[in-house]
Amino acid sequence: MSVLRRFVLAITCLALLPTFAGAQIGMLAGLSFENGKGQYSQGFLLQGSYTLRGTERVGVRFDVGVQTFPGNIRIQNFALPCRSPGCSTLSSGGESLTVLSGTTSLVLTKHLGAKNALYWIAGLGVYALNDKPTGRYTRFGWNAGGGLRLGRNVVAEVRYDGLVDPRASRGFVPIAVGFRF
Repeated sequence: MSVLRRFVLAITCLALLPTFAGAQIGMLAGLSFENGKGQYSQGFLLQGSYTLRGTERVGVRFDVGVQTFPGNIRIQNFALPCRSPGCSTLSSGGESLTVLSGTTSLVLTKHLGAKNALYWIAGLGVYALNDKPTGRYTRFGWNAGGGLRLGRNVVAEVRYDGLVDPRASRGFVPIAVGFRF
């Protein structure tokens, strides 16, 4: 069998796996707020999830996500035009934060009705941070939160991601909406 055929077969099997395993694949996007250093305002979240159902109420969920926080833009000089060398009216400060995360969580679902359900989520993960200008580092962390499933496919979710760091307290609050298939 050629390499291309093996690749296509592997992708097809992975795409069909959730159907056979009773699992769900999801995609979430939304806003995220940093808690801790406070130098970043709101950021953006994009997250993919894969949920395996053990029972109707309990499941295990694997998430991979990215949160990005652009640096704050500050006005440095109100005088226009700016004629001196190196003078500018706006500055981003060169500060930004990007957080890549991989988490494993337990999901507990409480059914509200035939289509809608509340769920709670809690778990552990690894968070790789690129904090400019501080540098890159990795921290272990935990997450806890909840969500609302509307119908079979639409979800709204709020979580707190806390980083385990002996020197400082830092975390993120993502608020996201998405779809599950």
